[in-house]
Amino acid sequence: MRVRPVLDLLEGVVVRGIGGRRDEYRPIVSGLTAESSPLAVARSLSDHFGFRDFYIADLDAILDARPNMNHLRELARAGFRLAVDAGVKTPRDVDRLLGVGVETVILGLESLESPELLARFVERSWKSRLLFSLDLQNGRPLATPHWPATVAEIAAEVLACGIDQLLILDLADVGTGRGGSTQRAVGACRVDNRVKSLWAGGGVRSVGDLERWRELQVDEVLVASALHDGRLSVSDVGPYAG
Repeated sequence: MRVRPVLDLLEGVVVRGIGGRRDEYRPIVSGLTAESSPLAVARSLSDHFGFRDFYIADLDAILDARPNMNHLRELARAGFRLAVDAGVKTPRDVDRLLGVGVETVILGLESLESPELLARFVERSWKSRLLFSLDLQNGRPLATPHWPATVAEIAAEVLACGIDQLLILDLADVGTGRGGSTQRAVGACRVDNRVKSLWAGGGVRSVGDLERWRELQVDEVLVASALHDGRLSVSDVGPYAG
């Protein structure tokens, strides 16, 4: 298992996400850097912990269709490997992200109108670089009525389409420091042998939380606040830095 640090981008700067209440997000206050530009924050996390792989939630793209392409290109050129949720809706959106150096493109449940749209992505040559984010809010899928009602049904539909990398993320956990709430959903997905890579995160507060995700055989766990406020030290993260 590896820890993958999160950069939430809003208005072009890194913000602290809290509970998915995006209107309350403010520029990050970090014990690692006084800056909030994406490159500065990424470099501070890299210098302190050794990270080179990042998860980016581009909220400007998700909320207002204004992707931070320049920042993504800058991060990629600096040698960082990026998995990016930028509110993808069409294959052209994927092409644009890959074109600026993004390594993994995330298809978010909250951004796709229906499961039928998945066919437009899986027929492409870059299918192996897609990860599906099963977005939740307090345990409920952030989805239109065109999607199935439960986590298990949504995951089964995605896997049946041929996308074999999944992220289970409850936005209500983000930035709360109360531990993740998606262990049951993660456990259910882990036993499906069609899953090649399984990611999770939200609310990680301690090395004990990391151990819980490891026991569930999560491949990547997303962490943000605990890295910036000192709850996770270099020695805590070391075995999971990858």
